Amino acid sequence: MGSPPLKTAGVTIHSMCRELESDSDPYLIDVRAQHELDEQGRVPAARHLDLLRLPSLIAEIPLGRRIYVLCRSGYRSTVAASVLEQNGRQDLAVILGGVSAWQSAECSVKLAWSTAGESQLETDE
Repeated sequence: MGSPPLKTAGVTIHSMCRELESDSDPYLIDVRAQHELDEQGRVPAARHLDLLRLPSLIAEIPLGRRIYVLCRSGYRSTVAASVLEQNGRQDLAVILGGVSAWQSAECSVKLAWSTAGESQLETDE
């Protein structure tokens, strides 16, 4: 018998932009590889955590908080959300369309380009 179905919500780019523009502090994880951030840009509020490193850093991701997950197009976000859910994170949302959709969306939060050597769980603090 398989796992229960994933309970992750899908969030549009426009909804995520409104969340980032508000005074709330969304916990946003970008699971793309570093070279993708360098080439495609990153959402300034996002914490970078390469999907391949997610299992080893799961303890650093908070419990009891809504977690938004972003990748290039949505597939890896869904995989990451599944891993997070299997490890006790309950309130999860995948950014539909990922960075590919963000680049063409009308959002006041613009993508930025990173510098080499950023940490795997960057917090912008």
